Amino acid sequence: MIKFFTKDFYCTESPNEEISSFLLKNEIDIFLVVYDDESFKISEKLFNDVENFLSVNLDVSKKDEPEKIDKKITKADFPTDVDTFISVSNQNYNFQNTLQKLIADRNLQNKTVYQKAFIDRKLFSKIISNHHTPLLCGGVGDFWLFGKETEPYGSYGNGSAMRVSSAGWLFKTLERTREVARWSAEVTHNHPEGIKGAESIASVIFLARTGSSKKEIRDYVEKEFGYDLSHTCDEIRPGYFHQESCQRTCPEAITAFMDGNDFEDVIRTAVSLGGDCDTLTDIACAMGEAFYGLPEKFKTRVLEITTPEMHEVMKRYDEKNSTVV
Repeated sequence: MIKFFTKDFYCTESPNEEISSFLLKNEIDIFLVVYDDESFKISEKLFNDVENFLSVNLDVSKKDEPEKIDKKITKADFPTDVDTFISVSNQNYNFQNTLQKLIADRNLQNKTVYQKAFIDRKLFSKIISNHHTPLLCGGVGDFWLFGKETEPYGSYGNGSAMRVSSAGWLFKTLERTREVARWSAEVTHNHPEGIKGAESIASVIFLARTGSSKKEIRDYVEKEFGYDLSHTCDEIRPGYFHQESCQRTCPEAITAFMDGNDFEDVIRTAVSLGGDCDTLTDIACAMGEAFYGLPEKFKTRVLEITTPEMHEVMKRYDEKNSTVV
């Protein structure tokens, strides 16, 4: 039985008319509760679904893959715990192989791919030769990245806000900043909330780095984006839980920035909220750096734990950013 909870509605049964009417006017949170380890085991039905999918979709006649399937797949071939299943199933299929296969399948040239993706030729060469592994999108984003469809998928997830920080630094006007932030979101997160999340965070970064006070920033965000910033982190924390939407991450990240007294305090405040705290803290830190600057000890530590290739990326970014007034 699924239980729906909101401040205005509670239902433990399934009266379709009432639920349909409610959904037309409101948003809801649906909680999936996993009670024990058995819930993580691969079920007979899931195994059969996987087997059927492979039988229908996997072409074993391909000349470049003659040795991968040489017997009928049986249940014994699949581990029963999820972690082992993932590690075994992915052992011969990494990002580089997937990218190369996609390029070949679509009859594309490497030059076309890196130009369309706005990736430097040297960086693309490292990616495709397995010298640099990019972070993947996660969740629906991975299906978009590796799938045949290239259209945005209506997401309002907080990824659009997490990845937008450079737009807040690289342009000379707030209007241009918001325009580019919107573009960066729309390729995947074209839901109005996903776009608003990206625009709001980029706007805060622009205002923070150009000398606006926290009060001026707060007033602008509340007026332009309609976020409620009236609560402190101490008030938010007790009832906050894991949220991956822009509308339940961006206001909290902005509040953590507002409540922080310096860059490190912004980090600690954001982490203390919990929830999707790695993303939330990433967003808050971007605003914190724009307002307080990045302490040298953090710069030193980042250089210690990143590769020379990433140092080159950061150097080029700093050179680009130095031309912005």
